[in-house]
Amino acid sequence: EPEVDVAELAEPAEGAAAGVRDVHVVLPGESLWGIAQEKYGDGSRYREILDLNPGLLGNPDMIRPGQRLTMPGPSD
Repeated sequence: EPEVDVAELAEPAEGAAAGVRDVHVVLPGESLWGIAQEKYGDGSRYREILDLNPGLLGNPDMIRPGQRLTMPGPSD
């Protein structure tokens, strides 16, 4: 598994304007549902993450450590 550079956590995902959206770097063992549950308190918001990352995510069950995800805002 690739190492995750913690310094990258603050950088925007490719195509995202700096400061407009949060970025999440996928860690080993994470799932989109789990990320949405942790960040928003609602795992079903994983679909919003998919919608914001169309070129990066084809299959929601196939995320990999080190992927940089543009995240929806709290009320997107």
